[in-house]
Amino acid sequence: MNNVKDFGALGNGSTDDTTAINNAIAFTKAEGGGQIYFPPGVYKVTSTITIDGPVGVVGAGCNCQSIQVDGTYSNVTSVVAWYGGSNIMFDYTGRIDGVVFSNIALDGRNTGTIAIRLDRIRNSYFQSVQIHRFTQFGLDMNPQPQAGVTNDNCMFNNFQSLTIWAAQVEGSSCLRLDGNALDKNNISAGAGNTCHNTFTNTQLWTVMKNYNLQMLDCDNNTFTMLYCFRTDLTTKHIYFGYNPDYYNQTLYPGHGVCRNNYFYHTQGSVYATAGPDKTAFEVKNFVYGYDTGNGQKLPVTINNSKVVVVLLDTAINTV
Repeated sequence: MNNVKDFGALGNGSTDDTTAINNAIAFTKAEGGGQIYFPPGVYKVTSTITIDGPVGVVGAGCNCQSIQVDGTYSNVTSVVAWYGGSNIMFDYTGRIDGVVFSNIALDGRNTGTIAIRLDRIRNSYFQSVQIHRFTQFGLDMNPQPQAGVTNDNCMFNNFQSLTIWAAQVEGSSCLRLDGNALDKNNISAGAGNTCHNTFTNTQLWTVMKNYNLQMLDCDNNTFTMLYCFRTDLTTKHIYFGYNPDYYNQTLYPGHGVCRNNYFYHTQGSVYATAGPDKTAFEVKNFVYGYDTGNGQKLPVTINNSKVVVVLLDTAINTV
């Protein structure tokens, strides 16, 4: 594990630490991979940190109270703060295995677009990560497939104790699971989605009437203990949808949609659609322990999308 301060980072909240962090990443990648370590401090970055190898990010701990409403910090452990305008903070690109990303807070300061974007990353581990104030997504899982490769997915990753506060702007969401195809009329040209990932103890917070969780081109992901909080407690926290830009539902029914995902104890209402047209392909997702205790509505479903629901106090229902 390589300490970013050994590469010149100061972590004082005012000095630009971008170059030092990039140098630590390059050194670690040249060693064959590993982690870069952020001791307690606030690390200012001004441009996207691109990681194209098995290099993880580890802090000294994250504190959900460390970033205050006014943007100041208290009880600081390890915080990476964004000063780079409208762009991504950490961008994992390419096919990567075995990353560890843990014990750190990321602050977009209401200008950064995405805290962490994951391409075709697999078999990686994210734990105790706090994400604050990014204007598009806190975490965006969105693989970019290579030509001629199908199932070029973001998959087999494990997320534990992930907490995301979206920025207070319209359109800001906490978490997106999606995919892409290079040619919507020919999947064999190259395609990939987000699948077979596991999330445990996930907290997603928004203030505006935006979706906490967007699930588009994804399947067979599992959430255990998912909490979605918003000023409006009752409707549309979780979106089960589709990606109309990358798949032709007539040629490839069921591709490009949210299907066969599993939730165990969920707080947050669901809005689900299988696409613009009601086709013969029925899309199902499964929610066991759907909590309506705070006034959340039962799932709203349209266009042949189904949500199999087990309420906390009743039997199985298909909505």
